[in-house]
Amino acid sequence: MKKIGLVFSLLLFLILYSNTFSQIDTSDYFPIKTGNYWEYWGIENWTTNWIMMSIESMGDTVMSNGKSYQVFEEIIYISSISPWIIYFYLRSEGKIIYCYSNDDSCSSQEYIFYDFEKVDSAIWPICYEYASNYRGIENTSLYYSSTLNVQYEGKFFNWVDVNGIDTTWAPMGSPYVDLVGKGIGITYRWMWDFSVFYIYGAKINNQVYGTLTSIDDTQNVVNKYYFSQNYPNPFNPSTSIQYAISSTQFVTLKVYDLLGREVATLVNEEKPAGSYNVEFRMQNLELSSGIYFYQLRAGDPSSSSGQSFIETKKMILLK
Repeated sequence: MKKIGLVFSLLLFLILYSNTFSQIDTSDYFPIKTGNYWEYWGIENWTTNWIMMSIESMGDTVMSNGKSYQVFEEIIYISSISPWIIYFYLRSEGKIIYCYSNDDSCSSQEYIFYDFEKVDSAIWPICYEYASNYRGIENTSLYYSSTLNVQYEGKFFNWVDVNGIDTTWAPMGSPYVDLVGKGIGITYRWMWDFSVFYIYGAKINNQVYGTLTSIDDTQNVVNKYYFSQNYPNPFNPSTSIQYAISSTQFVTLKVYDLLGREVATLVNEEKPAGSYNVEFRMQNLELSSGIYFYQLRAGDPSSSSGQSFIETKKMILLK
């Protein structure tokens, strides 16, 4: 009877997953309209505290090269120091987003920041010398954001260090790595000095997705969890799953087939607060192509603190 209940729950989840996610306008690959706003949460590298990052499209301005750019204000709210504020300038031209640079090595110049027309592994030169001398698309896949309840095509834009015949993606000192969702903007940002940030809410072209949190509202911070869609998806022979917890908790991460049978246990131990990346490999597993489910459980649902988390997602194996 328990197995029948689990099978029914998984099938119901598949139906809901396939039909209830929000639709977004993807005609604008990276929406840079004034007033658009994105909010992210991450875990601070050196304290394991949850910290918030926001990005807002503030308005347009004309730079010294005579071109008009949208001004973006990025704020990282850190408990131990004053907010870290960064400004950057972007403009769109077709499916290409250009960035204007104030860096000494390429002052008053622009370079391609996001190019949605290029294929995976494509790279292009830039003048941002301190981090690396190229940017590129590391890969493209279909994603689902549980926090925004949207499905989208996402591209990983990364810094690339090219030295002779060697190419290194995300070299030491890279400022950030972005997963950009078509029609959404940045949904994931890895920052070298701070954290991995995951999107929790956004206001895009006057439409609100997910949850936007007041900067002063800190009571929800301790209850934050993050559980990603696996990447790549579909996959073969391996895929990665990311999750984050805000305190030390017992964590299980398991994979099930469509009949509710457990096929793999990826995590089954107590974990300190932090962000984690788990790889699911097909090695030594005789699995057929099809849909599988993976479930994260963290904390104790019966505890007085109320800190617990259970979520299930689907992934697709293609052979």
